[in-house]
Amino acid sequence: MASFDRKYYGAYVKDKKKRSDLEFSVEGLKLPVIDYSNIEEVSERAGLYFSRCADELMQPGVAGLCVWLGITTERWSDWVTGREFSNTHKAFCERIMTLLEANIESNMVNGQINPVTAMFLLKSQFGYIDTPQAKKNIKPSAVRELPIQDLLKLAEGKKKVDKSENKS
Repeated sequence: MASFDRKYYGAYVKDKKKRSDLEFSVEGLKLPVIDYSNIEEVSERAGLYFSRCADELMQPGVAGLCVWLGITTERWSDWVTGREFSNTHKAFCERIMTLLEANIESNMVNGQINPVTAMFLLKSQFGYIDTPQAKKNIKPSAVRELPIQDLLKLAEGKKKVDKSENKS
């Protein structure tokens, strides 16, 4: 593995915030390997990651956590879904994902993260989707009682239809 000293990457990263972000990630890379099958070691390392994020005012995320755990995001996904270590890791990883999701939501609402970025993260990592909202709340039973012409008028919003007029 290449040496990650400050001279090597610091020359390429001029912005101080970006440099501190990179240094934070490199700090995680330098940590000793843990026993991934031992949930206590995984939990301790995750706790260290979140503590350091709080100390450095860094936004925690899945990729950053994976760097600090020394695993790939694919392996993390296997833990979350229970494909690997389902008996020991799945519940822990689900709680971590909920914590990360809550953090993104809170930061978006409080204006600490760009809403577009937050929505991308929520969609890509937590399964959020855009759902179209119906403009009119029409009950299915009312729809069945109206002739098609009246339904079309309702859909266009041109005329209010009295259901009592259409009953024979």
